[in-house]
Amino acid sequence: MESQVRSNNRCITWCKRSLQMRRKVHGNSVSEKQELTGPRNYMRASKQEKMREAFNFFDTDNNGKISASELRMVLERTREDASDEAVERIMQELDKDGDGELSFEEFMLSDPFPKGFHQNLMEAFSKFDMNQDGLISSQELQMVMQNLGLNVSLDDCRQMIWHVDNDGDGHVNFEEFQLMMMS
Repeated sequence: MESQVRSNNRCITWCKRSLQMRRKVHGNSVSEKQELTGPRNYMRASKQEKMREAFNFFDTDNNGKISASELRMVLERTREDASDEAVERIMQELDKDGDGELSFEEFMLSDPFPKGFHQNLMEAFSKFDMNQDGLISSQELQMVMQNLGLNVSLDDCRQMIWHVDNDGDGHVNFEEFQLMMMS
């Protein structure tokens, strides 16, 4: 039940954040918006490049290692269990050389998220993917946002999707959703 609440909270947060971004660029059509920069090439990157980007997200002091405090900060940001016990358990599991920090190599060999994290994201994604085709359309996003009490136009939803649509297909797939929820 608690994981369901976290998933719902992440969905609501994404909707509100996306709506705020849309309002900041209000007046720009999708074609004009495409002139602005965005992480559009992420999906074309290799797995190692994606893992390096994720590693760098964790490594906030840029020293080439992830400390327990950096791991805790990311877990708190993703609303996962960031207790001392959880952080210690993850560090013990992933820190193969026992130096108290995670190197990129150790990070590459592991899944840095707590058990159930990906399942929670899948559940959240399925709330938006109403027709279960593996994609979130602007129409589906609008319906979900209206069900959450947020009054948004279809154009607002197209703009929100544009911000996370790395492959440019006009929809949000699970990988794009996962990146968005972790940012």
